Amino acid sequence: MAEICEPGELPFNPLKDEIGDEEYNYPPPAPEQRSSPPGSPFTRAQSTPTVRQTPFVKSPDEHDSGSATALALAPIPIPVPSQRTVPLTVAANSATAGSVETDLLEVLDPAGDLVLIVGTEGKKFLVCSRTMARHSDFFVRFNREYEASPHTDGRKPRCIRLARQKVEAMRVVLLKVHGKLAQVYTYVSSTNLQLLHDVIVATHHFDMTECLAGISVKWLKLVYKPQPSRYDEIATQLWITFRLGHLGCVKQTIQAMVTYGRLNSEGELIGRGAKDSQPYCKFPTMEALGILDDIKKCRDDMITKLVTIVSDAHDGLMNSPIIVSAICSGESVCRAKQSQTRCDCTMGGALGRALRQLDWKNEDLSASPHRLYTHIEAIRAKALEQTGSTQAHQHCEPFGGKLPSLQQLAHDMVETMSFDVDKFTRRARALGFSNPRYQAERPGADGEM
Repeated sequence: MAEICEPGELPFNPLKDEIGDEEYNYPPPAPEQRSSPPGSPFTRAQSTPTVRQTPFVKSPDEHDSGSATALALAPIPIPVPSQRTVPLTVAANSATAGSVETDLLEVLDPAGDLVLIVGTEGKKFLVCSRTMARHSDFFVRFNREYEASPHTDGRKPRCIRLARQKVEAMRVVLLKVHGKLAQVYTYVSSTNLQLLHDVIVATHHFDMTECLAGISVKWLKLVYKPQPSRYDEIATQLWITFRLGHLGCVKQTIQAMVTYGRLNSEGELIGRGAKDSQPYCKFPTMEALGILDDIKKCRDDMITKLVTIVSDAHDGLMNSPIIVSAICSGESVCRAKQSQTRCDCTMGGALGRALRQLDWKNEDLSASPHRLYTHIEAIRAKALEQTGSTQAHQHCEPFGGKLPSLQQLAHDMVETMSFDVDKFTRRARALGFSNPRYQAERPGADGEM
């Protein structure tokens, strides 16, 4: 059964992220400099700093017995800003203010007590640990264990290095949890599919995806494609829709994944446009969903169904002494003015020749259902041509009307998969989706999503 996975299933863990321990020395403020524009995150106080006290009270609860005390980092002094602010630069050393780093401390909360160092770039964000703890149990645990550690200094904030997170994605998350929605919406656009993917990776990393309520519906409507075809688009969209809990969009995306999925030499499922060395199972997010085996089975069943339709049609036409009159669709009598049996024999011979001429017996069954279906359509057209009078047999069908559309076949295959509908529904409603079981062609087409 495909279920919404629990936190921590990605092949990394925030508790194992490298912890930074460098100290930052802030130059004295420049009292005559002009203040930054209102709302700018790159600001700091220009007045004489006063030291703020850590607002935490030690929890009476026992903390976990792991190595969490390593999370308590070397304290970093930071002043409380006043009303007027100036651009912040961070001195590389405490020697002089003239030696400065080129990066800035992005201030999400002027009274923050926690510095997050994000990505390989080492981008620094000043945040409020209590605000983070309201959205993520990881930060609850971090605050508790920091207070219990011998390194605690009530006057000095802490620092966590999150080297595996992406800066832009983490910025969106931090802006959202700190209530800076105007800045968040500048990132919400139809061109930011990958950014939404990375944002959800970050929120899942800290078990705080529900903090995206209020922006997830609009963002998904903008980036969602009802029929993606490229492997990277499919993998990205499946992760997004699965984690947001929109089951209708999940199924529709899996239909595309099944339709264009093929097998590499190792028997692994790969998508359209991917190299043999790029199977879906090597996508960390795809592996974390835990449904790749079910999707691969759907693709295999779809191939089997198509092969069976062709084989049954050929065997029925060539081997049955009495042909069932189901070949002429829409009319009971062939327009070639033949008896039904005679029409069936004509069509049987035409289908046999078409199968031989188009080399059906050597068909590559590791190809995608889309490619196989295209070949079957070519066989059908060739068989009609082989009757010698296409106009006369225009209502005749070599497969007896038993070849459904590719979209319908993919839909039927995906419907055999088992999903925990209640979990999906709870997640979707928590994120603001009014109709999480939506099944139409495009989300939001009926005014709901």
